Amino acid sequence: AQIANHELKKAEITIARLLRSELTTANHENLRILRAHVRLLTARPDDALDDLIAVYKFDPRQNSPAILELLGDIYFARFEIASVGFADRSNTEQAKQIYNQLIEEYPTYDNLGWVYYQMGRIALTENVASYAKECFRKALLNPTRTRSLTAYCYERLGYIAHYEERDLTKAHDFLNRAVNT
Repeated sequence: AQIANHELKKAEITIARLLRSELTTANHENLRILRAHVRLLTARPDDALDDLIAVYKFDPRQNSPAILELLGDIYFARFEIASVGFADRSNTEQAKQIYNQLIEEYPTYDNLGWVYYQMGRIALTENVASYAKECFRKALLNPTRTRSLTAYCYERLGYIAHYEERDLTKAHDFLNRAVNT
């Protein structure tokens, strides 16, 4: 409930308190995964990665699609949050590899739209607008748990139309779709 209400600091405190109590291994792993998610939301991807590494130490077979998605998001966030000039492109390569694994191994994953969206965002950081455009279109066609993903995709497609294709009419249309969505 605290995460849904964006009370992330409170959520992290609650999780830390629970982690200090007597738990089964499975409950401990689930709390670490939840804390990794909270830490990612609070722009602390390195701490989130530490939590997932701890989960993998308990059970190296932990590779459900949701955990893989979280891991990909963590690596991409590490790239995005890095200071200008210090961004490590290997983080985007790691994220791409994980997202591609998700696409190949879990084609019916219920948040595949988000995975394609993230792939499109990575492609934009690499100045590959045509592939980014393809990813954003696939994101629109695949299932997602992210309610505002459609608007995000239209905004990014508008960005591509404006800055890469120099088509102001198309850009305006996409941005209107984003707003209306």
